[in-house]
Amino acid sequence: MKNKVIKIAMIFSVLFMININNFVAFAATTIDEVITDGDSFIRDGSKSQVINMEGLKDFSGDVYNLVFAIGLVIAVIVGSVLGIKFMISSIEEKAKIKEILIVYGMGCAVLFGAFTIWKVTIEILGNV
Repeated sequence: MKNKVIKIAMIFSVLFMININNFVAFAATTIDEVITDGDSFIRDGSKSQVINMEGLKDFSGDVYNLVFAIGLVIAVIVGSVLGIKFMISSIEEKAKIKEILIVYGMGCAVLFGAFTIWKVTIEILGNV
């Protein structure tokens, strides 16, 4: 076990050293290029940009619905599998499944809580 840990540590340290030596700096070669690039950056930032709030709200709603539906389907499938396993298992297995159900319940609470917060935030900020 100790030998494996040492090998893994050596591999990570070699990979770390390889990554340190691969930094490439892309810098302008003259002061004039730096000033020109800075001026163009300021000009681009000064241009007025219009954000399509309706399109952003529609996109956010689509992402919300898709991710929520995926999470809901996964929660229902996992809950069904755990329920079936609970019904057909022995006493020792039922105790293990009850421990898993606690984690499952907390996961569902996080899932629905996060999506509720997201929806409330979008509704409140959409009216601002």
